Amino acid sequence: MLSAIVGYGLFALFHALSAVWSFARAAASRIVPDKDRAPRRLPHEPRFLSVGEHGVRGLERLPAVPPIPPHIRTVAIAGCANLAMYTFGAAYALQRAPNYAERLAEGSLVASGGSSGAFVAAPLAMGIDCGRVMLRLCHTAFVRHRRRFGGCVGIFSQSVRGILAQGLAEARRRGDDPLAKLAPGDGDMPGDGDRLRVSVTRFAPQPEHVVVSRFASEAELLDAVLASCHIPVAYESPLVLPRHGFCIDGCALRFLPAADLVISPYHVHLAEATPRAQYPSSMVFNLLHASDILRLFEDGYLDTVRWLEEGGGASRDAERRAKAGAAPLASSMRALVAEGVGVALEIAGFSGGRSR
Repeated sequence: MLSAIVGYGLFALFHALSAVWSFARAAASRIVPDKDRAPRRLPHEPRFLSVGEHGVRGLERLPAVPPIPPHIRTVAIAGCANLAMYTFGAAYALQRAPNYAERLAEGSLVASGGSSGAFVAAPLAMGIDCGRVMLRLCHTAFVRHRRRFGGCVGIFSQSVRGILAQGLAEARRRGDDPLAKLAPGDGDMPGDGDRLRVSVTRFAPQPEHVVVSRFASEAELLDAVLASCHIPVAYESPLVLPRHGFCIDGCALRFLPAADLVISPYHVHLAEATPRAQYPSSMVFNLLHASDILRLFEDGYLDTVRWLEEGGGASRDAERRAKAGAAPLASSMRALVAEGVGVALEIAGFSGGRSR
């Protein structure tokens, strides 16, 4: 009973705050000067991709991808807000590996993610083209809202749900059944119990991390991903999940992912697929320029190809577990707070930035 009271109380509070933000943003947009709110923040142009009259061009020019090594059986996508454009590129590289479809079919490749990581892990686990999802759908959404005061804050829920729903619908029109690929198997593969693991934070009544891995319908899948992504106000539609109640961002209590292969633009995650230098923190929550979106996607793709070409070396999971130590929750919270403080300081102009 107490859990339900706390959950629904928070649901009502965040719903009210979203309504207040929507009203304040609408009022402010009438007096705030209209301008482009998505300037270029990366110094280099994309190397392979460009935007033409009919959308993004150049995917066929991206380098070939080596096979996914047999020891990589679990893949975790880190939560990183708008830098998910990088992780989409990495996921697309895995999808272009010659053995990706086989690994997916036999259940020997399990995808997991929290927050924006769930947004990327879902299409990766279902075989939905991550290049299509990011470049043609996310890219379009960012371009459409690039002059909007407040950026995508207050419309993230409808944007993410719409992007995934469209990806699912396109797959069905091709005769595919994405949800069937998440059905548990009956063998001894690591994915026979679950093919997609979505992290959420529920209130019971204290906050606790749980994993959602069974989805009876596309609506349940979309709700789980949106709940995992939910940052109050930024995501305008709070969600209540069956069996878990009101849930928020899956990285709130579990910021440090664990898997054979971790994909992240943040070095704190000790990821296998990661950039050599981190990106400016101003890119984390602000609207992104079209050129920067393509560059992030390319970087994620190329960094993953580079790691695979180097043999997909030994997983750093033992190193991550050692860092977490005997108190993984405390370690995760420290990492989340440290990264958040770093983002805030850089945006406020108190650090020199981390441009790539």
